[in-house]
Amino acid sequence: MKITRIDTWIVNPVQSPTALNYIFLKMHTDEGLYGIGQPYSAGPDTAVTEVIHDFETWLVGRDARDVE
Repeated sequence: MKITRIDTWIVNPVQSPTALNYIFLKMHTDEGLYGIGQPYSAGPDTAVTEVIHDFETWLVGRDARDVE
């Protein structure tokens, strides 16, 4: 079961400029299974999603069950 891609979303649930955003990701596999997670935001939200997509280039093709 190999990772094929990672999607990210920045969500502002109350549509307020002062409310905190939430970041979600969805990791897809070649077997049609997927996982959903919420990464910790440690800076600007768009920077966090860009880092995730940078990691995606390293993760695609790897075994999704390898959690170490």
